[in-house]
Amino acid sequence: MSTVIYPSPIFGPVISRRLGVSLGINLMPADGKICTFDCIYCECGLNAQRRPTQKRPSTIEVAEALEAKLKEMSAEGRLPDVLTFAGNGEPTLHPDFPAIIDAVTALRDRYCPQAKVSVLSNATRTGVKEVREALMKVDNNIQKLDTISPDYIRRINQPTGHYDVAEVIEYVKNSPYFQMVSLNFHTPFEGTEHLALSLQKRNEVIDLIISYKKKGYPIMNSVTGLNHMRDLKFKKACWMSSFIFADGTRSDVCAGEAAGVCDKCGFCMAGEERAVMDLAPDTIKAGMNLRVK
Repeated sequence: MSTVIYPSPIFGPVISRRLGVSLGINLMPADGKICTFDCIYCECGLNAQRRPTQKRPSTIEVAEALEAKLKEMSAEGRLPDVLTFAGNGEPTLHPDFPAIIDAVTALRDRYCPQAKVSVLSNATRTGVKEVREALMKVDNNIQKLDTISPDYIRRINQPTGHYDVAEVIEYVKNSPYFQMVSLNFHTPFEGTEHLALSLQKRNEVIDLIISYKKKGYPIMNSVTGLNHMRDLKFKKACWMSSFIFADGTRSDVCAGEAAGVCDKCGFCMAGEERAVMDLAPDTIKAGMNLRVK
């Protein structure tokens, strides 16, 4: 698998399907990766293969580089939709993360007040008070939870320190700053088949997620949509989606369909779209709730 190491402290902008025109903020060194996970699928490669020799950028260096880029983009008439903390590892590991959040927010307010501030994190640092308080200040606090299976986490995410999925779930449930959590499964594209859950395990996870939803956890997926994902025998309605890939190109066909893995799809929006076409009340309600958040 080819890997990429991002420039630091600013990279992009890139086109994000979720976020729009995204200007990246990388708080890790420009020549390597520092992360609390060592995910086998990471686009930056494994930790041991990407040991950095340079230092992390300082708060001043981040602010100066961001201001220069925003001035450049403003002069070109193309300001970003979002300022996204991402890059070569876990952004909340930076020792000055709270101060950097304040500096970035101030620059956003000055140069592009319509833009959102987003953080892409693996949720390993939500137990740190200063990090948690800083995350409360951003517009999009996007925390990753690949699975609720400790064995899967050990094999796939490979945490480098303490990590308790139950603590992450409780953090999400109790935080007023999380609006919704969405669930997807892995789609076994060529070379990644070993990452996919068996049908039996998938159904066990669906049962557990539905039980969490009924207890009041903020899960976006509808029960009808989740149940569609049990055997994937429903008639697909994925033509409703706009397929935009990482390089900004578009396609009329889902990547899963093009790869011939529709019958093993893990993209739960497929189940939701089918449920909408069938006018399932709980799915329509879930969609409406999402839009009014």
